[in-house]
Parts: sequence; structure tokens; C-alpha cells
Amino acid sequence: MKKYNIVLLTILLSFLALSGLSGLTNESVSIHMHITNTEQGQSPVFIGRKVLFSYSAPSKKRYIRRVGISFGFEDYRVVYPFFKNGKNVFIYVADVPAGIASIDYRIIVDGLWIADPNSPQTFVSNDGFTISRVEIPAYLKYSTETPVIKQGRTVQFIYSGDSGKSVFLAGNFNNWDPFMLRMKEDPGEPGLYSLSIKIPSGNQYYTFIADGKEIIDPNNPKKAIDKNGKKVSYLFVP
Repeated sequence: MKKYNIVLLTILLSFLALSGLSGLTNESVSIHMHITNTEQGQSPVFIGRKVLFSYSAPSKKRYIRRVGISFGFEDYRVVYPFFKNGKNVFIYVADVPAGIASIDYRIIVDGLWIADPNSPQTFVSNDGFTISRVEIPAYLKYSTETPVIKQGRTVQFIYSGDSGKSVFLAGNFNNWDPFMLRMKEDPGEPGLYSLSIKIPSGNQYYTFIADGKEIIDPNNPKKAIDKNGKKVSYLFVP
């Protein structure tokens, strides 16, 4: 088992490197643990900005050589291979695509195209094929657009994390006060916090504060270093 964990961690690190990630983040550790502990195929699981698909043989008597997956947003042109964990479960880890509300896909088992037996939804396409579908959680759909600049210099900030936290927004637009701008958790989407405020034009720098811990916006690629050498997020308001 120890040898297997080392091999699996090597696979995961290779995947993260190909994804442009470096180091073991909370997301990557969670993915590793999920892969290690998965004992049978299950519905797709979202961890951070990744989604994990899994498949296992319907019975122990059936031997499966290869499993793949193909996606509707790519018109099913590409088949991506699964890898197998130490419990004979085939797994594929994908980035959550931006700009769509759900992921349509099909599983390929030893060359046979099928619907995912663990998919929460299926439908029949115009061509008569049964397609699997998984809805993308609202917090991920929102996070592809954060921060959202609206009319009149109003900006919507969105933070996703654990439910029940005290989350605040601090930036140069409020003199970095860590308690002035509290973000509200969406009761319909636990763990999704948002705040819309009007801020001045120009470059604006900010960070989130969750239970006293400063967190830069993971969904905003624009980063800067403040005068104290601390990394922060920024945006330009017209």
C-alpha cells in the first residue's frame, strides 16, 4: 500500500505539472486523498476547480482493460484515458470548463461507448445516444467571472470556501480595514460569499479575509505586490 501511495502521488504530481500548477495545494491534497480512498465508481465529484470522474466494473468477475471519457463541449472528438487506483477504480481528473452550466459526457469501456452508470442525469441526444450530464455548481459558474464590474463602478466580489465562515473584503478602497466590508453567504449555495460595492475608478487592490486569514482571489489571475511585499489581487475599474 505504501508503494502504491508513492506511485499515485507521482501520477498526481505529473497531472498537476501538466495543469500548470506547482506545489501541493489544499486542492491537490484533497484530490489525492479522494483518489486514494475511492473504492467504487461514483457520481462526479467537484474539488476546487477540478471534477473527478470514476468508473468500476459492475461485478468482480468482469475484467476491464481500458476506460476513457469524451466531452460534449468538445463534440466528442477526443477520448481521455482514465488511470486506475489501488482499489481497481478507474479515475479521470478534469478542469472545470468555463462558460457552461453543465458537462455532457460519455464513458468508453474497452471500446464501447456508454452512459456513466453513476451519472446524476442522462438524456437521449438527437442522434439517439444516451448522454450523461453533471451540473456545474453555482459557485464555480460565478467564480469564472469574478470580480464582476457592473455599471456605475459597482463591482461584485465573490469568494468560495467552507460554509459558516466570517468572510470580509479589504482593499485600498477602504484603507484595508479588515472588518468594514462583510461578505454575505448565499443560503442557497453554502460556501459561496458575495458583496457588491461601488468603488473609485482606477487600479484597485484587494484581498479576502476568512476567519482572520488573508486570501488572495484564486479566480482572479491579476496579482500584485503591495508596499509591504504582500501579494494581493487587483482589478481596473473604468
